[in-house]
Amino acid sequence: MKKIDLSQAVTILANIGVIAGIVFLAMELQQNTQQLKLQSYQAWQSENNEINMRISDPELSAIVSSGHRDSTNLTSDNYIAYAMFHMSFMQMAQSTHYLYLQGSMDSELWQSEMDRAAAILTFPGVRQWWDSGGRTQLTPSFASFIESVQTDQTIRWNWDPELGFFPDELSAPSGAAE
Repeated sequence: MKKIDLSQAVTILANIGVIAGIVFLAMELQQNTQQLKLQSYQAWQSENNEINMRISDPELSAIVSSGHRDSTNLTSDNYIAYAMFHMSFMQMAQSTHYLYLQGSMDSELWQSEMDRAAAILTFPGVRQWWDSGGRTQLTPSFASFIESVQTDQTIRWNWDPELGFFPDELSAPSGAAE
């Protein structure tokens, strides 16, 4: 049997150390990647909460609900609030899409958000905003993508102060606003 001299033993141990170091770095990189994904999600969720809190403001809520049927009936001040709310909403959807494309967003969450963003375009007032320039405020690739998402275009929505938005197929409570 061949004897291993001291320099060969040191070389073998050094190589084992390098391999162990690479394995350790790979594990650290995987943990850091996961941590970055979680941080991205947390920032995304915070922004979503911000949009939800803004729409809970009764004044903005009234503007949005009245603009959904026909945004051309809004005053110019109200239309600006209506447009900026929908711009925030669509920018959030665009951010969701970007995070998904970068591998930082779960596909199920991404799909539900894309469905929601595409569905909002079925409201006549939102479509008016979109077609009059709203789409140009987003990246062309995202605007084209969100227009390609298939939604049930046959559902039309109504609004009731107690129910919120509901599809025409459901009956509103007696005395509900038409």
